[in-house]
Amino acid sequence: MDDFDWIHAHLNGIIGYVWTLIGGSVTGYVFKRYKEKYSRTTDNHWRSLRTWSIVFWICLLILSYFYNTSLVSYLQMGGVIFYIYVFFYHFNKIKQVYETQFQNIRQKNQKIYDRTERVERECRLKIDQIIQDRKQLEVKIRELTEEQDSYKQLGFVSIKTKAKTETDYQDDLNRVESDFKFLGVGGDKLTSQIEHFEKAMCRASKYGYHPIRFLLCHSDSGALKDIAAKKGETEEALSNKIRGSLRKMAYLKQYRSINIQVRFYKANEEYESPIFRLMFLNNSTSKSCLVNYRYFGGRDHRGEELPQLEVVPVDGQMGSFYWAFDEMFNRLWEENENNEWDHEEFLR
Repeated sequence: MDDFDWIHAHLNGIIGYVWTLIGGSVTGYVFKRYKEKYSRTTDNHWRSLRTWSIVFWICLLILSYFYNTSLVSYLQMGGVIFYIYVFFYHFNKIKQVYETQFQNIRQKNQKIYDRTERVERECRLKIDQIIQDRKQLEVKIRELTEEQDSYKQLGFVSIKTKAKTETDYQDDLNRVESDFKFLGVGGDKLTSQIEHFEKAMCRASKYGYHPIRFLLCHSDSGALKDIAAKKGETEEALSNKIRGSLRKMAYLKQYRSINIQVRFYKANEEYESPIFRLMFLNNSTSKSCLVNYRYFGGRDHRGEELPQLEVVPVDGQMGSFYWAFDEMFNRLWEENENNEWDHEEFLR
């Protein structure tokens, strides 16, 4: 083999190797960029492919020293065929890797889809349940609203079941802006809040159309003894409370020129006394009556611990309970016309 053939064989081998190296590297780079997660597996196959290319080129270079150009050409052709076989072998391996991974991904996606579908069904069921509960709640609210409207037509606006505190009595007095009427035993729970009581009476006297009216139990009533006993007090202590309360009212009438009228009802027995405690509060926009029923059952059943009902007059509704309680007060007031106080008696 002459020098030209030998050089030609070398060039063919080098060119074949270069193209093999470039093709393998580019293809490997594309696969690696396409799926970084599986780059290590694909690199192994492309590294093996490049190794076979180097072996083939070295063998071709050695044989070119000893054989003529034709033989080298045949060997190149055989090497190319072998290289193609090796190429497709490794390419098939890479394909299997990606198919396996694709199958795994598809299975994962299917699991995610199934889980999503299951969650969607559960959410749909919960939404349907929420919608059903909402409809039931709307029906219940509508029924309660209708029931509340029926109560309002009778004048009932609120009810308190908790025990009244000093703050509650102060709030009640702060609501007084004009006419004021009270039916009770002695009114000491109101007069004990002297600052609020005085301001309330001043407003009622200044802006009211009628005198302030208190209808209280007479200190000579036989019922006081039973009432005091069941309240856990002595008759004298209860009588002193009543007189102390009246003394504060008399002071406001005498020295503050507040128009306060007090009348007394007499009850020989406890059951003869009014069963309700009434306080009528009027302001510039509305009228209301606070109602407590009286139950003297000892210290465990004090009046401030009993429920309190608030009723208001309803326009065009004479069936309102406000008018019933107002009529009850007015009748008792007229019945005890001769039992009006002498306020100067309580200032001595």
